[in-house]
Amino acid sequence: MDEKTLLKEFARKLIRSFKTPQELILTRVKNPHDLERVLEIISGRKAYHFWEPSSPYGVIVIDGIGKVAWILGDRYEILKKFKPGDMPTSEGIGDILSGAFYKDNVLRMFKRKY
Repeated sequence: MDEKTLLKEFARKLIRSFKTPQELILTRVKNPHDLERVLEIISGRKAYHFWEPSSPYGVIVIDGIGKVAWILGDRYEILKKFKPGDMPTSEGIGDILSGAFYKDNVLRMFKRKY
């Protein structure tokens, strides 16, 4: 399958995973900006993207659907679903990132890109 098809399938799966707009799903993504655009197209809703340019993670809020926390990676996958009231803070996402697997993956991605 080509990259665009994989991204569209991932976005559809992600949108179907939400039960309430208060939920958050932690994902690994190759290109968060492409994901944001595809989520808007598939859902027909506005997506609001929050991230720091120097940070390898961020959050996309899909209006009326849910929140997607993303970590830069080498593929598109759902890592964990959080119920309302059990959501990590940005520090919590940072803690998840500090795991060796994610840290090595992100460093490798930045090395290739820059």
